Amino acid sequence: MSRAPASYTAGINRSFLLKADDLKTFCEIVKSYDEGIEIDVDCADGVNLKLTEKQLLTFPNTKSRQIDALKLSSSGDQNQKELSILFRRTGWLGFFSPIRISIKGSEDQLSRYRQKIEDALHGCCPWYDRLTRIDAISSLFGLLALFTVVCMIMAFLFLPDSKPSESTRMQLLVQLFIIAVVVVSLLSGLVLNY
Repeated sequence: MSRAPASYTAGINRSFLLKADDLKTFCEIVKSYDEGIEIDVDCADGVNLKLTEKQLLTFPNTKSRQIDALKLSSSGDQNQKELSILFRRTGWLGFFSPIRISIKGSEDQLSRYRQKIEDALHGCCPWYDRLTRIDAISSLFGLLALFTVVCMIMAFLFLPDSKPSESTRMQLLVQLFIIAVVVVSLLSGLVLNY
């Protein structure tokens, strides 16, 4: 009785810049998993191509035929052993990860090839990667929270009160400023690490 293969599928929200050396590295990883490799390319002009590794490396990635999606997959027995890496140029409102990895095989193969792919991905990650992961929705909610805090502070300062001394009011302003700095730094940390 044969054991069912283990599987791993994950989307990675990371920007990437694929150069010829990076493509060769990913092709070698897929080929080392299984003898053959299938390369599927979706172009901006709506054409879907099946290419060889050599054709991919010499593909003219012009504006009109820009590569929108690139899928590198093993061509062996898809029921027992499979590895595929999908690179997308754009997602739909951030719902699709730019990079998708799918591995099926033994547990040892899963962990080994997952690590190989992660190491190769670190090599094609540009310096501005963190900036591309800023989520507009989270940023808007952060700004809304900050605006709410500022409005509450302003309302509190201008409410009629029993005339506190000027030094007490200044201490209150300093404390509120410190709280606002802490809140802003926490929100920006959440947004940048999303």
